[in-house]
Amino acid sequence: MLITLESGADRHNALKALREVIVDAGNLASSQGGAKELRVAYLTWVNATRARLRGQISSGDLDRLVTTFRYITVLSMQIPEPVWERASNPYGGHRCGYPGA
Repeated sequence: MLITLESGADRHNALKALREVIVDAGNLASSQGGAKELRVAYLTWVNATRARLRGQISSGDLDRLVTTFRYITVLSMQIPEPVWERASNPYGGHRCGYPGA
């Protein structure tokens, strides 16, 4: 896969940044957590990756490799809160019968 460097970008710096991005992506892929945590981690990775590679590779390559259709889909998703976090108890007291909820 060819990547177009921005004018004035140093290829060694760009390669180093790409390697770091790959390591970060691998760490993200192997992380544990719920849907909400993984979504936030992925969106954070995308933003950090765009910032790290901006000025190194072309914006077209950034869009093709980082800001993909999958990113747009995940960005638009709304992960619902677990029922026990949003449910209210119409009879007063603790929500859903969980002390401290």
